[in-house]
Amino acid sequence: MPVIFSTHELHPRPAAMLAGHGDLVVASAIDPVTLVDEARDADIVIVRANLPPVLFDRAPKLRAVIRHGAGLDMKSGCSLDATRWKSAVKEIM
Repeated sequence: MPVIFSTHELHPRPAAMLAGHGDLVVASAIDPVTLVDEARDADIVIVRANLPPVLFDRAPKLRAVIRHGAGLDMKSGCSLDATRWKSAVKEIM
């Protein structure tokens, strides 16, 4: 089953829905070292905290990063340079 990694606890209803499609793992803390370490086997990351850029290099199975919620500026924490982003999108497709 795919590993679905979330930076924060989710409401019980969507958590139950996701659990039917993969192994849902919730970060034990949101500091950069913990996020990188605990997301290393993730296929999908659900984001409610800034992600350290190195996470993308250390999670080789990662296929999707999904922003959960609204109203927070997450741009700086999830940025990839244009070349790496195009490469990642091409690989997924």
